Amino acid sequence: MNKRFARQIRGLQNLDKQKGLTLIEVLIAVIIMAMIGTISYQSLDSTIRSKVIIEEHIADLARIDRAWLLIEADIRNMLNHSVSQTSGRGGQLPALVLANTEEEYFMTILRGGHANPLNFIRSELIRVGYRVQEEILWRDVWYNIGSSDVDEARQQKIIEGVDKIEVRILSPKANSFSAGPWLETWPPAGGNSVNMPIAVEIKLLLKDDESEITRLFALVNGQ
Repeated sequence: MNKRFARQIRGLQNLDKQKGLTLIEVLIAVIIMAMIGTISYQSLDSTIRSKVIIEEHIADLARIDRAWLLIEADIRNMLNHSVSQTSGRGGQLPALVLANTEEEYFMTILRGGHANPLNFIRSELIRVGYRVQEEILWRDVWYNIGSSDVDEARQQKIIEGVDKIEVRILSPKANSFSAGPWLETWPPAGGNSVNMPIAVEIKLLLKDDESEITRLFALVNGQ
């Protein structure tokens, strides 16, 4: 009876040994779990980073789109009318002035249709000017349409990271977009033109991704 009982005890001990895990097996399991955790973290981190980058690009595109909408609204509402200049050297201030890059403003526009949702007692005419300063594209607004002084303007930052901007206009004497002539300054030499340009082309070069965006704005019959 004692021998039989001893065999049963040894059998139970062997069964317990078969059910347990060795130290090496435990270490292997821990290593595998650590590798799975590391891979999962890297995948999650990469997904988060990609999401942040995509959101930043979407925000940048939205800002650029808003800037183009502002520029288009200014050009579409341009008026063929010169006014007496109240600042600077005096004289007449044309509806459209397109200058070279050495000037403070590369483009100024006299436009109508300025929104007045609160029905203030004021004109719907404003003058807007575009300039690049320290890689920022600014849109300045004058409610005194005879002024082009930066100190008198309401300044609005519209795009950051601008490397270069080029503007040219299609002469009212042009026969087609391809034939031109395209002009880099306006008004033409000799004073104001009776007719406005047929179109305005703007090229915007962004600094970070070195991408170039070109927009062409046609004016109806050069008026």
